Amino acid sequence: MKFLKPIAITIVLVLLAIWIKADESMFIRPFCPFHKVFGIPCPGCGGVRAVYSLMRGDIADALNINPVAILFAFACVGVVACFWIDAFFDTKIIKKSFHTPWSPILTIVVLSIIFANWIWSISKGL
Repeated sequence: MKFLKPIAITIVLVLLAIWIKADESMFIRPFCPFHKVFGIPCPGCGGVRAVYSLMRGDIADALNINPVAILFAFACVGVVACFWIDAFFDTKIIKKSFHTPWSPILTIVVLSIIFANWIWSISKGL
């Protein structure tokens, strides 16, 4: 039972990676409702294309499209790794991280990075 969470999360990420990597003609391309309604990109716009570029090995293109999405993708892989470490070694990394207080300064830094990325996406006409 202790392997259920890591297995489920890994399956979800693998399916997401397959969906992103698959030929675009096979699937419906994702669209951004925010962009459709307001005519400007949301903070996450270009995230799927950025991860797709990263999976092709085109790091420069991925960073040009949406650098925050790449950071988020690596964070997701790190969380999955922590779930597996917890399952094998019973370290409780995930449980400890949820009980650690979140710093208001860290919140401001993260929101500033997301906002700066959003402004950059708008200015480059994403």
